Amino acid sequence: MTAEEIAATVRAENVTGDPNDVMEPDTAVIGVVLCPKKKVSQLPKTTEERDIPTLLDKYRTELAALKAECKDVLPDGSAGPIAVPPKSSFDIAYDDIFPLRYLLSRRGNVRQAAASVRKCIAWRKQADIREQVLKPVAEGWWHDSDVKKRLDRHLVFCPFSCLVDGGALIYIRDGIGTGNLVFESVSKEEFMQYGMIAREYCFRWIDRETRRLNRIVKSMYLMDMKKMSLSNMPDSRLRESYSAIAHVSNFAYPQLVSKYIVVNAPYFISWLMGLFKPIVPTSMYEKIELHSGAFGPSEFAKEWLHERYIPEYIGGAYPDARLPAQLTGELVVHGEQDGMVTINVPSRD
Repeated sequence: MTAEEIAATVRAENVTGDPNDVMEPDTAVIGVVLCPKKKVSQLPKTTEERDIPTLLDKYRTELAALKAECKDVLPDGSAGPIAVPPKSSFDIAYDDIFPLRYLLSRRGNVRQAAASVRKCIAWRKQADIREQVLKPVAEGWWHDSDVKKRLDRHLVFCPFSCLVDGGALIYIRDGIGTGNLVFESVSKEEFMQYGMIAREYCFRWIDRETRRLNRIVKSMYLMDMKKMSLSNMPDSRLRESYSAIAHVSNFAYPQLVSKYIVVNAPYFISWLMGLFKPIVPTSMYEKIELHSGAFGPSEFAKEWLHERYIPEYIGGAYPDARLPAQLTGELVVHGEQDGMVTINVPSRD
């Protein structure tokens, strides 16, 4: 199938790429622009090495030790060549890229990497995880699930476009949602379940692109906090749920996220980050990057985002009126909170 034929199946916008070098796109996402293999060398430079052959060579001793340490839990064939996992499988590929991700996330520490590999494989084997998390993503119906529709009543988020290297890009608009009312529509268990579904989806996305380009590809979260106020700050229940999701992600999805970009940060952002710092993994907290003012025209955005798909609400050219409904706020159901929340914020100098 050519890129043009693929584009014809995509809702509202085209998916583009090299006609002879295209992965199957997620047709529910607007503005996905694929990176042809021949242009990998032109991608933005990163502080860490991303080239798979280079990394496999650099960590060959640690990789051998890690695979030996985990040989009792790694599925058969894990020592085989790099290969794309079957499209219909609930499972991911357990070739050398799988343990390599853990070595990168644990900075070459074989003992720590082995512990996380064991946790991940055990977690993915659980019957409820396979049925409630892996199956919806593998079968492609998670977008339209009942839980997603109920979450949309309170939370404004969805994948939109992608990074220039094909990485998944998730937009979040906390300031126009009613996050603290989310548990009126979903249970904590459903919230946790969907949080893991979203990360499984991103992981499968970046894993496909990583294998296609032979280069580590990651996702990015772009969080707009415009209109965020103390009254709609995440309460303790929401923070605890986010913390639980983050800790599972820490062992289940290594090398998933490159950055958490926060734009239009409110004056109390330092205090907010202080609330999250003790309850999320250090590796996640270190990836948070704050941007003030219009993000669209920034050099970072121009380097990593497809300029024509940067939304208008953060200073880009893509009209807000053409964004998916999950990102405009039109699906949010507004109502009065049952009670007032009192929050003490240190006075500003």
